[in-house]
Amino acid sequence: IDNGGWTRVRHVPAGSSWHPSTDRLAGTDVYGSPGTSAAWATAFDKSTVNQFMFATGDCTKWLITTPDAVGGAPYGGASYTNAYRTVVKSSTAAFSYQARWYNRATAVEDPWISLTDHATAVTNGDLLYGENGYARSTHNGVLKQHQGADVYIR
Repeated sequence: IDNGGWTRVRHVPAGSSWHPSTDRLAGTDVYGSPGTSAAWATAFDKSTVNQFMFATGDCTKWLITTPDAVGGAPYGGASYTNAYRTVVKSSTAAFSYQARWYNRATAVEDPWISLTDHATAVTNGDLLYGENGYARSTHNGVLKQHQGADVYIR
């Protein structure tokens, strides 16, 4: 996707729970065995990340964004609630656009990264990232329908 060069750093399988991570994409959580079908994460140096790609396991839904857009404490930014964040490109658009995401300091399941505004994404199965093993049925349909979800960096 987008000329490659991606390294997969997190995986959650099809099921009812999002990533077990709680590091807000800082790259410090390590668990599982990379390449297996169970949930896993490898460490990465956040200072070397130019872009993130969040994708469903079958890669039918994906988006590319920057660490600045993900923001929050790990990237020197403030937390945010339902704020517009920049998507560089996605499976639905070859051009940059904005979507409303969440990265609240007090919500351990954040950040929520989605193809569209969060509220719409929950309804339409367009969430691509969440943390803390979040398992509310309203938020996990995409995991069941699209072979889980992955995080890539470059």
